[in-house]
Amino acid sequence: MTAREYLSQAYLLEQRIASDIRKAESVRALASSLSLPAADTVRVSASPSGEASFIRILEKAEAIEERIAAEVNLLLNLQEQMERVIRTVPGEDLRLILSYRYMEHRTWPEIAESLHISRNTARARHETALSRIILPEDLIDISGPAGNNVLPAAAW
Repeated sequence: MTAREYLSQAYLLEQRIASDIRKAESVRALASSLSLPAADTVRVSASPSGEASFIRILEKAEAIEERIAAEVNLLLNLQEQMERVIRTVPGEDLRLILSYRYMEHRTWPEIAESLHISRNTARARHETALSRIILPEDLIDISGPAGNNVLPAAAW
């Protein structure tokens, strides 16, 4: 894994969490739109197990929320590790560029303006900063099987 790939992981994980939050909200909205059958009505089950459909939807929502919690925990650990890695880069200007780009997700024009330099200078310093990164041996990698499936597939 390159330094750029490593540092880009936080943004990708944040996007995955945002997507999962939208899924959870959608499933919760669906679950809340269903109502329990009245006690005096005949209940016809839609599933062979006799379980009401809203129960399955609530279970799915819970599984998504557990996944979100695990992903948020992973993101916090990744961000903490990334901050430590960035702090080891020599030169405050190089550390600032990495922090702005990967921790704050700023654009090149925003970085250049903040540092009062041109975009080309910002990009050149960014490349220099990346070349000086030493990745930790225990780096968090969300691209592998464990990172893509924070919860076991059975939880889905």
